[in-house]
Amino acid sequence: MDTRRTGLMFTIDKIYKYAETGKTEDWGVGLTDINGGKKWERIGPDVVIAESGFDPTKIVNTTCTLTEITDADELAAVKTKWNIS
Repeated sequence: MDTRRTGLMFTIDKIYKYAETGKTEDWGVGLTDINGGKKWERIGPDVVIAESGFDPTKIVNTTCTLTEITDADELAAVKTKWNIS
């Protein structure tokens, strides 16, 4: 998948739905990349794209979840909305 629309410089391997759980930690809410090595980008309020080798367990926490989009129709809709080829 290409990332021309987002201006990113990596090849997209997977697309995920991002959702907040309703819990807030002392530091706030959202994805955390404590160990660096970022291989992902949140491109919308509920969409995260990731390159090969991405491990979602390294960035989710009690405040949010990632669910891989595998349904063909849903995946096609996200690709169209975000101009991902």
